[in-house]
Amino acid sequence: MECEEEEERLPQYVKDAGPPPHLNPNAWKDSWRALEELYLQDRRHQRARHLYENVPSVPSNPRIQIESIGVSNFDVKEMKSLVKIATVKPHIYQGSVRSAVYDSELMAFLHRNNIMFQAYGVMLSITKRKNDAPNAYELLEIVGQQLASKQMSSDGSDYSNTYEASQIVLAWLTQHGISVVLRSSSSFNRHLNSPETI
Repeated sequence: MECEEEEERLPQYVKDAGPPPHLNPNAWKDSWRALEELYLQDRRHQRARHLYENVPSVPSNPRIQIESIGVSNFDVKEMKSLVKIATVKPHIYQGSVRSAVYDSELMAFLHRNNIMFQAYGVMLSITKRKNDAPNAYELLEIVGQQLASKQMSSDGSDYSNTYEASQIVLAWLTQHGISVVLRSSSSFNRHLNSPETI
């Protein structure tokens, strides 16, 4: 990370807001408190609006609703610190799919605290690393072929295609309660990643 260079490029009004966060190891706590306050303000606003929704003299506020707040890429030690100081516990933890698979301590902590894990970089991990882990990718392809074959024999369909490696991983993640952030500019890939196909 090039924190100092990034800080120098910021407009002066941003610099005037306070010291650079990279110089303060606890800056994230202030950021969390600010998120909590925005979330709580929005909750209070929504409750008040609901109470007066049929009163014509109360103006409606077309603000964006804050449904949830969360963090990204914290380790388990940071998550424990956050939950300890939080007025509002994080609703979402966003992290690499590797954390979902390999960091059992983090995943257990999130589960115990009812914090949704949301994985990013899923397809990149599968498609771009195909050559890094050819045996794993080949195994995913075999599972896809076996599932397609099993589906053909169980329902008598003439389904001659196979399931893609990405579909196998997406299905496994969603079956294990892991939310997934997908992005694709390809309509074919969007179709493969759609709920209908996994």
